[in-house]
Amino acid sequence: MYKWVEKITSEFPQKEWGQQVARYLEKQPHEKWDSLLKVFFSHASNIKNVNLPELARSISSNLERSCNFLETVDFAFKLLTYTEKPESQDLAAGITREKILDAALKVFSSRGYHDATVEEIAREAEVGKGTVYRYFRSKESLYRQMIDAKLEDLNSQIQNIITTEEDVLEIIWQCVTVYMQFFEENRGLYRLILSEEIESVGSKYVKRALRNLYPLKRKLLEAAKKGRFKPLNFETAFYGFMGFLHGVVQKWLDHDCNYSLLNEVPTVSEILLYGVVKRSEEFNYKKPEKEELDGQRSNQTKGNRPYC
Repeated sequence: MYKWVEKITSEFPQKEWGQQVARYLEKQPHEKWDSLLKVFFSHASNIKNVNLPELARSISSNLERSCNFLETVDFAFKLLTYTEKPESQDLAAGITREKILDAALKVFSSRGYHDATVEEIAREAEVGKGTVYRYFRSKESLYRQMIDAKLEDLNSQIQNIITTEEDVLEIIWQCVTVYMQFFEENRGLYRLILSEEIESVGSKYVKRALRNLYPLKRKLLEAAKKGRFKPLNFETAFYGFMGFLHGVVQKWLDHDCNYSLLNEVPTVSEILLYGVVKRSEEFNYKKPEKEELDGQRSNQTKGNRPYC
């Protein structure tokens, strides 16, 4: 859960939530408003005695710009009131789906994919089991869509950064910061991505991230032409960077998450951008000749067994 959501709902009376949410949104890029509001309404819908239609109208009245999400939600509330559906009097369809996805993340994270049940997820979301199946045809479909939906929030934040006109080094710094903050707030999701309970989920996540970074690749190539970067293979560098980032997050998990991942951003950015060797001590790599490689291979295989 985003800290700003908890701060508003815990530190301010409900009658001030609309004003406080609007103030927070005004400080964020307009493109992020919809995703931020989805998170806020998903959380608020789990709090008793919250008048969601009134809350939506309060936020909208305090904003200086229009918001597609609020307009959609307002229409959904009016439609639900008009049709008088007893199961969904106070929730739009999109908010119900978000509740189920949030509940699924919590249950899958604590129980694992195979031990988690749709019944548990329905109880956590405070909806009927049939409602879950109305949105997701199976447990596996719910699992995959839950991961996709959560990662789409991260991708949206990354895309907002890499499509700016900022300096490429600043872009990389901001991307690392957003990445660390996202998984600090979604540690359960990180464990699920790297688990092997559903085959290839982690691999697909990395490949999709690579495809989405094309604008950054273009900027890095332009910087390399100007001599700011070494002419390295982008895909190889990306996989190396991701492996390093995953190692840093894994270290954090191994230490029971007893510090903020954001504390690691300076070290991570320094190593990713400049390495660990001082310029005067830089290693001069010499590519082995074919004869040397053949000799190394023959030494590494004795009696058809790996040499250790």
